[in-house]
Amino acid sequence: MHAPRRVIPMVFALLTVMAGCSSAGRGDPQAVSSAPTQPCQSPSPPAGPAKSDPPQLSLPVAEQVTTLGNALTIKGQAPGEQVTVAFLEVVDPACGVGGDSRLDSGMKYVGLKLRLVNSGQTQYEDAPSNCVWGWTDTGRQVGSYVFPTISAGPAIAPNVELELAPGQSATGYVVMEIPEDAHLARIEFTPDSKFSGATGEWKLG
Repeated sequence: MHAPRRVIPMVFALLTVMAGCSSAGRGDPQAVSSAPTQPCQSPSPPAGPAKSDPPQLSLPVAEQVTTLGNALTIKGQAPGEQVTVAFLEVVDPACGVGGDSRLDSGMKYVGLKLRLVNSGQTQYEDAPSNCVWGWTDTGRQVGSYVFPTISAGPAIAPNVELELAPGQSATGYVVMEIPEDAHLARIEFTPDSKFSGATGEWKLG
């Protein structure tokens, strides 16, 4: 039986797109307190064997830190490349209802709803799932490298790759797999599949 679903909702206003250097969206609304919902009634895909903790990767240090619901504007590798990112909601646990991934034994899915706005002057092409990393309250580092279909909503990039012209935006989910007794404590976003060298961090409670 799944643990009660913990959802941190967010009423998200229109992101203000700012050119120039990366900066936090100070005027963005804050996330409201969590609201309990009914347990997930849709079964996750069949569980596979348990996995040991993967090795910790060396990732860029975040230059900007904020909280759930706030936007950060982060530069990419190419001149004029810039994306404004906001994590809007954490769905814990997320109900897996299909897709390519099989949930590992003792694990659960967590859905992260995010909004990306191309606030730069050039085309933004990226794989958002490669850009997002998280850390649990037990210190485990996790990537968003699982691709189930979850009942909370569609993936931000159903075909993995996302292309946004200047001014365009996209909203949807990436998914992580974490231990059943853990919760995400913070998440990071680094454009260009984590190779841009500029990173934003969101603390989750």
